[in-house]
Amino acid sequence: MILLSDGEYWHRNKEDDDKEKEEIALENDYYFYRVLECKSKDIKTLMKIKEITDEIQIKRNKIN
Repeated sequence: MILLSDGEYWHRNKEDDDKEKEEIALENDYYFYRVLECKSKDIKTLMKIKEITDEIQIKRNKIN
């Protein structure tokens, strides 16, 4: 699993590179939830990340 915080300054105009990396990661069972840097400490964003990680954990527990 990977959670990304995209720094707005560093990731400007790099959508094609990001898309290719995302496709490779998804093919290898990684999860994505992109977060803008300016929202990375917002409580709603943090709650969403917690919700996603809980769902992933539940799915993994069902498999095992």
